[in-house]
Amino acid sequence: MSEGRSARTVERYALALRRLAAYMGNRSLLSATGDDLLFFAGKWLFEQGVRDPVSRKPAVAAVREFYKWIHLRGWRDDDPGRRVPHPKFGRRLPAVMTLAQAEALMFMPDYSTFEGLRDATMMAILLGTGLRVSALTSLNESSILDIVVDKKPRLALRVLTKGGKESQKPLPEQAALLLRLYLEHPTMHAVDRSLPDGDKVLFISTRNSHCPKHEWHGEKRRMNRHSVHGMIERYGRRAGLPPNVTHPHAIRHLFGTELAEDDTNLKEIAEHLDHSKTETSAVYIHLAMRKKTATIDKSSALNKIKTPVSSLLEQLGRRP
Repeated sequence: MSEGRSARTVERYALALRRLAAYMGNRSLLSATGDDLLFFAGKWLFEQGVRDPVSRKPAVAAVREFYKWIHLRGWRDDDPGRRVPHPKFGRRLPAVMTLAQAEALMFMPDYSTFEGLRDATMMAILLGTGLRVSALTSLNESSILDIVVDKKPRLALRVLTKGGKESQKPLPEQAALLLRLYLEHPTMHAVDRSLPDGDKVLFISTRNSHCPKHEWHGEKRRMNRHSVHGMIERYGRRAGLPPNVTHPHAIRHLFGTELAEDDTNLKEIAEHLDHSKTETSAVYIHLAMRKKTATIDKSSALNKIKTPVSSLLEQLGRRP
């Protein structure tokens, strides 16, 4: 059932099935009827606080896939999950961090500390490459590549995309400099980041509230996506930014929008963001407001005629 799916999808499916088990109580999941599943995916989840159709989508997908899997293995003669419709919802434009907000965010960490340098490096990579946070936290030292572009040495990252494919991401020079400083920090040499294959975890946690000290090394030192979300939210609050943009995906949306603002074609945007379909990347064309505003200011009919407010705008210095 989880074959070929990302770790995040597997995590969401597992949560949905745990919720389904809670709904079923003492009854086996194998005994669920179509009516049971319809009630669970609708009213029950709504009453549990999962009210947004977008939030219910993974739960419905998990239920449908689970009972399809059960049916194919002959554990049930029917597939009750087929009765559960996918939730319908309108497509909303994502919240995008602005360049000014991104700049404010980058000034929040204390670069003189290890944690501040680590956080700034991670945010710079997100801003500079548009990586998903799961790809960022899964990086190891072997993910860093030395490349030569126009006879100049540069750094790039080798990452695994959402679909499991390998992709290479050139790093902007600011992100590359921060990454080098982070790797050279004394704390990095004092921590056991070694993995069984000889590689080393790249972004490490400095806070441990669950793992026994003698086991806190290697993979268990890796920063997780929840920590990255919390870190960006914390700096966002400190910078006075609205909560809807203080998360990693808002930074990813900024990256995609800036590509569109600079007339990058859809195929290239999809390649940079590791989208399998260019249709997914088309949303950034709609978000490219600087480009749209410049076109409107130059070419709209209203700006080519005189109206009663033209003189007022001229007095305010808003129109040449």
